[in-house]
Amino acid sequence: MNTATQTQPARHRGHKLLFIFLAGLLAATAVWYRMGVNDRLPAQPLPSAALVGRDAPTGPVVSLAQQPPSTARPLLKEAAQRHPPSEAEMIAKVTSNIALLDDRLRDEPISLEWANRNERHIEAFFLPAHLAQEGIAAPMAMKATCHSATCRVSALYSDETAAQDASQLLTLHVAGGLPYGAVMPRRLDDGTLELNMWLSSKRIAL
Repeated sequence: MNTATQTQPARHRGHKLLFIFLAGLLAATAVWYRMGVNDRLPAQPLPSAALVGRDAPTGPVVSLAQQPPSTARPLLKEAAQRHPPSEAEMIAKVTSNIALLDDRLRDEPISLEWANRNERHIEAFFLPAHLAQEGIAAPMAMKATCHSATCRVSALYSDETAAQDASQLLTLHVAGGLPYGAVMPRRLDDGTLELNMWLSSKRIAL
């Protein structure tokens, strides 16, 4: 009686951890930044998988370090072997998340003064003279659109490294007023890299 009572909750916890891990792996994907005015920590690099259409999992963070090694490691291995997401699934998820964030921006009220100020601030970052000073290549095309709390930045690059450098430095450039954001790069059919960024003064969750 006692043995059965103790085994059932342990098995339930194992199944629950596996479900949370798989949900996080296939969940909404974005690279989230929190850069406070006094933090000034370097932004995290873009996940290389995202550059071929893959994306970094977000959502509830499950700390496997808090789980017993004998439980956490087999579940990780089992999940990776049995349920690896296909490249098509990951590309579809990135595309879906981009559409969702764009819809939210479209519904956000517009404050002309706030929008103009932040658009100019972002455009100043992409000025050729400033990018040359930072030692990174200029994009082939760039557009910034701001509403009242969120700005959407789209930049087209032929070089993956330049796109990554731009995303990191732009995050620092706007950290004082737009400390939250999501970055979703995706490879286009012609081989160029589209850098998509949403920078906001408030948290955005997928």
